[in-house]
Amino acid sequence: MLKYNFEPIIFARGIERPYTYFVNAGFSTQLATKLKNNQVKILRPKTIEKLCLLLNCTPNDIMEWHPTQHQLGDNTHALHAIKANNLDKIEHLTDLLRKVPLDKIEDIQTFIKTQQEKK
Repeated sequence: MLKYNFEPIIFARGIERPYTYFVNAGFSTQLATKLKNNQVKILRPKTIEKLCLLLNCTPNDIMEWHPTQHQLGDNTHALHAIKANNLDKIEHLTDLLRKVPLDKIEDIQTFIKTQQEKK
């Protein structure tokens, strides 16, 4: 079953107040609440596009595939690319940066700029 999961992208983007963030971006208070609480069931393509533009992501980043028991055996299916993420493996960027020595911060900044230029 395909499901929306906004938690990883909200966390990765460092959005501390998701409800306020979405309301300020022009989403209704009702949808902002559902996005914040990860309770979205249905979204129109136009809304998905707006969210992807806002969060700088693709629909694959906000969707997860939860295979049924009989679907687990087919590891070759393309939907495996969007299987549920393990949030335990994702660290907040600011937490990671706090652990980096100051003399390495410039290297990280250069790497990020290089990645942005590749787009």
